[in-house]
This record gives sequence, C-alpha cells and structure tokens, in this order.
Amino acid sequence: MEGQVLVADDNATLASLFADALRRGGFEVHIATDGREALNWLATTVPLAILLDIEMPHVDGRDVLSRLSRDPRLATVPVLVVTGRDDEYLTDYVISLGARDVLIKPVSTAEVVARVRRLLLS
Repeated sequence: MEGQVLVADDNATLASLFADALRRGGFEVHIATDGREALNWLATTVPLAILLDIEMPHVDGRDVLSRLSRDPRLATVPVLVVTGRDDEYLTDYVISLGARDVLIKPVSTAEVVARVRRLLLS
C-alpha cells in the first residue's frame, strides 16, 4: 500500500501498539508524539489516514483537526479520533471539525486497524 498512516498520540506505549498493529495490517506508519510534531510532519506529507488523540501537549487534537480542515492538501484525509473521553459533546464537536470516526479508549488494536481500513474504503 502506498502512503502512510499518521499516528498522533502523546502516550508512547499506545502509539507504538497502534503503529505495530497497523504495520502488521500492511500500512506504513509515522508516529508523532504531540500535535505540533504531527503538524510539522503534515507540512510535507499527505498521509492515507490519520489516527489522532485529542488530549496532547503543545497543540491538541482539536486544533490539529481545525488546521487540517483549512488546508486544501489535507482536508480530505480521513481522520480517526481515538480519545479517552467518552463525551457525546466531544464526539459531535470533533466530527464537526472533520473527523470521520471516533473510538473511545481503551480500544483493541484490531478495532483500530479495522476502522482505518473502513475509512479508506469510504
């Protein structure tokens, strides 16, 4: 598969677990440990999809989503938000910012891979 999936999560353990599962699923993966690092990488790369945590230092996931929606290169990249906050308002809000789907942690790595595949088919 050509292209990469960006995993942006400040929890290094979770980011590695998600990245390893995606690699086993046939994806190339880049990990960013905060929103600023994600945006810096996105300045030069258009990934297949983005797995995005909301609560991150420096630049949070809501701001990343907002910036993606304003960038013509990135506005159509499917974003899967993975968050520890089980909050209906937050879910509605990130969808309004452009996220295509939301998963609530804890979540299995198999579910993450399945949702990324689904996003790429839609």
